[in-house]
Amino acid sequence: MQILKGILSLASKVIHRLPHGLLLACLIGAAGAPFALAESPPTGALLLQSVNQARIAHGASPLENNAKLDIAALAQAEYLAGLGQLRHLGPNGERLGARLQAVGYDYAETAENLASGPSQAARITVLWLESPGHNQNMLHPGYSEAGIGIARTADGDYWVLILARPYGR
Repeated sequence: MQILKGILSLASKVIHRLPHGLLLACLIGAAGAPFALAESPPTGALLLQSVNQARIAHGASPLENNAKLDIAALAQAEYLAGLGQLRHLGPNGERLGARLQAVGYDYAETAENLASGPSQAARITVLWLESPGHNQNMLHPGYSEAGIGIARTADGDYWVLILARPYGR
């Protein structure tokens, strides 16, 4: 305890001796450090939250995030960003089911929503709600898990939402 008090006392003396400009520069630098970003939820978590709010509002149960689905969704998002267009086939022409099998996800039923452009999760959810096919996928009461992939480009973001019900449930 005595050592801790000594360290705090020394730190206090050093800080008081720093020129105000240097102290300000240190504080600004700390605000831009990676740990400061941990306070905000990641964009994928915001999208899942937004989708779940829509599902609950329409009488469907919220989706649980699944890491395997995240891997498949991110791979597709990155592929689409490199391609510069939306499509449901993977890099080698594989359909969603084959992409899920490749990551070891055993599904009973599944669907995929895609979007590009806006960078706000809530805006993507609204776009899907306004599209009959995407809306049907997103609000389908049989789905219980989701994976999200987002790839950012200079021209806009590419969003992939994979919805699924695992085999046996």
